[in-house]
Amino acid sequence: MKNNAPTRPWIVLIVALTLALINGLIYVFFIPPWQHYDEPNHFEYAWWLANYAKKPAAGDYDNEMRREVLQSMIERNFFRGLGYVPDPNASGEAVWIGQQSQFDEPILYYALTAVPLSLFRGADIETQLYATRLVSLMLLLVSVACGYGVVQELTAAGNPLRWMAPVSMGLLPGFVDLMTAVNNDAGAVAACSLALWAAVRLVKRGIGLWDLVLAGTAAVLCLLSKETAYPAVVILMMAVLLAILRGKKQRIVAWIMIGVAILAVGLVSFSWGDAALWYRNTNQELATRSTSEGAGDVFQLQGGPLENGRMGSQLEQLIPADTISGLRGQAVTIGAWIWSQPTGGQVRLALTAAVASGGYQQGTQVFNVDDKKNFYAFEAAMPEDATQSWVTITAEGTSIVYLDEVVMAAGSFPLDEAPADGTWGGENFSNILRGASVESAWPRVRSWVDRLGSKILPDSGRPSLVVYSLLDQDATGWYYVETIQNMLKTFWGKFGWGHIPMLGNKTYWALGVTTLLGIAGMILGVGKDIRKLPWSAMALLGMAMAMVWGLAVVRGVFYLFGRTFIPSARYGYPVIIPTVGMLCLGWWALGRKVKELLRLPGWLGIVGYGLFMIGLNVLSIVTVWKYYYG
Repeated sequence: MKNNAPTRPWIVLIVALTLALINGLIYVFFIPPWQHYDEPNHFEYAWWLANYAKKPAAGDYDNEMRREVLQSMIERNFFRGLGYVPDPNASGEAVWIGQQSQFDEPILYYALTAVPLSLFRGADIETQLYATRLVSLMLLLVSVACGYGVVQELTAAGNPLRWMAPVSMGLLPGFVDLMTAVNNDAGAVAACSLALWAAVRLVKRGIGLWDLVLAGTAAVLCLLSKETAYPAVVILMMAVLLAILRGKKQRIVAWIMIGVAILAVGLVSFSWGDAALWYRNTNQELATRSTSEGAGDVFQLQGGPLENGRMGSQLEQLIPADTISGLRGQAVTIGAWIWSQPTGGQVRLALTAAVASGGYQQGTQVFNVDDKKNFYAFEAAMPEDATQSWVTITAEGTSIVYLDEVVMAAGSFPLDEAPADGTWGGENFSNILRGASVESAWPRVRSWVDRLGSKILPDSGRPSLVVYSLLDQDATGWYYVETIQNMLKTFWGKFGWGHIPMLGNKTYWALGVTTLLGIAGMILGVGKDIRKLPWSAMALLGMAMAMVWGLAVVRGVFYLFGRTFIPSARYGYPVIIPTVGMLCLGWWALGRKVKELLRLPGWLGIVGYGLFMIGLNVLSIVTVWKYYYG
């Protein structure tokens, strides 16, 4: 296919890097100081390394620096509309510059950004911030160069993807906004981009000293950057195997080996038998669903060490949002048939609610239980401004505790009388809890997987929470809908701390259609050029996308039992290269069909695409200007 795209590699690369540099400089200096995700706290980490020449520990702070940062935030109207302004002269404690310390993050990105800070140590705090942002800008250029390197390996000379993908990376507003912020996401993106380039080179070219060094270096950089880049290390290991087994039949063997390894990991990581619709929140070795003689299927909680140092185990159930709305301001009664073996256990029943005014409210009761099956109940209240709520069952001590027919009913019911046949104290009631009599089981994530996952995933997240949330759509469906919508918006551009949407009532609707067209074109594109793509390398990139975007979507699951957190596209940006490449491939495939049908000149598509991307950045800059400066 003939096209008007430049074919000389150095021209394409220079144009892409130049556009990314110019666009990046605009975002570096146009976005007001501190107006990126957790930017003050990320800056603090880099500043500490530059001024103290050592990694900060939890609880470390320098109030002189913090006062300068907070004063700059106040002068830049950071707290507009938030209803509070911290006191920069507060004494006896750390001056507030943000709630989330970054001192526990890997050191690589902050060591890089500490270099310019050491050179500008005597400058005002905002100059130091801009100097630090420029390091992120350099990482943007590294990512764009890697993007070009990937499509160079995957496509033939003259293919439009060679300019579309890297140029799109440098002109994508949401991506450039993040990659010009003081944030270790920029380091993770650059490290992962380098790893994906190394992986594609290995698959295409086979084992070579340079490529092995590149892959090893990239793997180390990923591990030292952020957990969002960790999946790239797995991709690199697969790439090495595919580089060794390069023949047609050998590749089949390699993919069989990869498939068997994935299946084996699944088999050793999962079993069956946890109580459906209940989330196991501790490392209990036994399944939470068991069969008890004379009682049938029951809940089983195994005593042992809780993560807070106490002995016991926990089960929790999320209450669906529509159910919460009907309970606000009402009393509820919670109870269950409980016994233990051996005798002498304790069980804590609790109703917890996150409230709109801030904090949590909880009603709880501890019961001493023995080896006889008895009914226990207590009364709690659903707050008027509850936003999320859940029931927790905690077995405290070392005994194995069993429960059956766990109930939660709207209203006040007798605590010394057990419900039966849909009535309680002579009144009809409906049980709000689901799976209350352990009617069914669902998959069980083995305890060792939860322990390992909590060391790798953000905020000690447990893999079991991800699995359970995917199966419990009645309670979590709202989260996945909101997350996917937010991913789309923030992918294209949503500025500040994710609170400034692009101007226009239909902007995101149009961008959503644009995204779907790219995906549809990728799926439906059956032209000869698409079929010629190296599918082993493409499959690896697809797996990288699935892992990184999958982890990005479920990142907020770890906060379902607490404050709502809806993740943004920045957690998926480490695979920006295959993501943008996929969309560009789809747009090109559809555009080619339109051009052939309407007999349009090839340059028209290039001009139209360029105007679209430039116009998108103009809209983004106007959005930011109107919010902060208008």
